[in-house]
Amino acid sequence: MGYRGAQGPVKCRIFPLTLKKAALSWFQSLKKNFIGSWTEFVDQFSAHFTASKVQPKSTAALAAIQQRKDESIRDYVERFNKEAILVKKCSDEMKLYLLEQGLIEGSLFSVDIGVDKPKTLNEFLKRAQKFMNYEEKLMASKAKGKTQEKAGGQREDKSRREKESRGPSKRYDEYTPLNTTPKRILNECANTEFRDAGVKFPQKGKEKPNADKSKYCHFHKCAGHETDECFHLKDVIEQLIQKGKLTKYVKAKPRSGDRRSRSRSSRPPKKESASVAQHDEAARASEEKSRPPPVAMVISGGFSDKGGASINSAKRKLRETMTVSTVFPSSSRHKGRPPLAFSDEDLVNGRPNHLIPLLVKAYMANFDV
Repeated sequence: MGYRGAQGPVKCRIFPLTLKKAALSWFQSLKKNFIGSWTEFVDQFSAHFTASKVQPKSTAALAAIQQRKDESIRDYVERFNKEAILVKKCSDEMKLYLLEQGLIEGSLFSVDIGVDKPKTLNEFLKRAQKFMNYEEKLMASKAKGKTQEKAGGQREDKSRREKESRGPSKRYDEYTPLNTTPKRILNECANTEFRDAGVKFPQKGKEKPNADKSKYCHFHKCAGHETDECFHLKDVIEQLIQKGKLTKYVKAKPRSGDRRSRSRSSRPPKKESASVAQHDEAARASEEKSRPPPVAMVISGGFSDKGGASINSAKRKLRETMTVSTVFPSSSRHKGRPPLAFSDEDLVNGRPNHLIPLLVKAYMANFDV
């Protein structure tokens, strides 16, 4: 059965089945026999839910839309168009007028529109697009500047933290080398040399919130930098050393001879000129010539020290001596050189004795043999 063709009583019974949530709660709250007909039911339902019905917006709703102080042209036009869709029977001329009226007074776009008024809504939107691009470019440039400024601030913070980690600034450019750490000197001399010299210890102040808690200075009694990195403590120690105190903590200087040898060995070799190199080469050649030749000592034959010489060995040695001239006969190849020969005058006590060693010295191939 069609719902539209049904009678009033039937509609009254079927319609509540379509209700839910707030509408169903309203229907269940009605008193018994409160509605007598379908027409009365429609009137009561419409009257109760009129406020919940989406009402079409009027031109007055568009007139209330104004560009905010920090709102871009793009956001303003988009917000206006969303509201204009809900307004019925609003011409383009009226929209153009309301858009112009809603611009921020004195802005670049409002001045441009005031000097050369657009004739249509489309012309207004095209000109508005150019200003949107300009605004977005300007915003990107500002964002880049803020990023660089933030990076610069971070570098400054990092530099400041590094400076704090090193402690206060120093007074001396160079410090006397020490044989121990400044922390140990402070621990051993705080109540002796420091006190006798009238050293005033800094008062403990408030720790900085960004101080490095892992580092602590016993001289300042606060966190932020190590004791051995504290320039104030180093300045105090240097001042006392210059006054002739704390000498036992001064590192011993190396001896002058050691220093000269180390400095000489650490110097890079200088490049010699060609003339100096030639002179040195000639000096080395002359030195080699004047140097005595090397000696090569050779023992050939002879008798053993153990047991002395026997008759047979003496006869054998004599035969070898007598046959030298036959093994190495003289020839004309060595003309001009004196012959190697021995006479009876060379014999010891005028008689041969094969047990006495014979020394023969000759100069061969730059060697004394």
